[in-house]
Amino acid sequence: MSNIDIDSESSPDNVVPLDPLDVIPQINESKDTKKQKSLVHKYFTLNKIHNRYYCNHCDKNYKVSKNGSTSSLWKHIKSKHDDLYLEINQITDALNKLEISEYEKEHIKTELQKIPGKFSFTLDGWTSRNQLSFLGITIHWITSNWKLKSTVLDFFHIEGPHSGENIASKFFEILKEFNLLPKILGVSTDNASNMNKMLSKFEQICKYEGFKFDAKNQHVRCLVHIINLAVQIILKTLKEEVPGNENEILQENISTNTLGVIAKVRIY
Repeated sequence: MSNIDIDSESSPDNVVPLDPLDVIPQINESKDTKKQKSLVHKYFTLNKIHNRYYCNHCDKNYKVSKNGSTSSLWKHIKSKHDDLYLEINQITDALNKLEISEYEKEHIKTELQKIPGKFSFTLDGWTSRNQLSFLGITIHWITSNWKLKSTVLDFFHIEGPHSGENIASKFFEILKEFNLLPKILGVSTDNASNMNKMLSKFEQICKYEGFKFDAKNQHVRCLVHIINLAVQIILKTLKEEVPGNENEILQENISTNTLGVIAKVRIY
């Protein structure tokens, strides 16, 4: 790898893009203690010995700026990996659109506290192709007129691993902020192992903080995800039971057979 410092290189139009997370307020973190982390760091590996950032997609490397600036990293991504640059902008746009302002958040808090019943929550975590982890939290409740209502409570980029412990801590932090911890009816997730660990850890945190939550009885597993897993097992079993020569014949008939099996699974 070359050790040439090319921090002075400029992009074709000599425009240095702003760091997305430097211009997006991190409303879920303390303003006094937060340390904003740039999305662009996901595309580089930091070598602490040489104090340089190495691009994960080519052999370029850059000296770590003393003032923490990421302008040289952004220039590189924009000029050499425009597809990644576009993806970052798309993610940033999505975060901007879904971000809840402080005023809106206070309004939501006030309105939710007026609801006498309990709330259910849906957690949907996913990882983008460039390994950025996100989590969306949706809250559901029944009005006094017996109407089901839902709204997005939060959507954010998960710093660190997409682990159960990390998600549990963030989930607890958000519910505490909205004063919803005493009013949890159930939490719906998919059947991924990290979500099972997340709710177990969430139960521990709640117990430590003086709130009641039963991970076993208040975890509502996503039925659609369960059906999807069941169908995958059925397909795998069908393929394993057929000898190699007949596998092609199975492929022609498998769609019909599968539809027949799935047709028996009804939700009423």
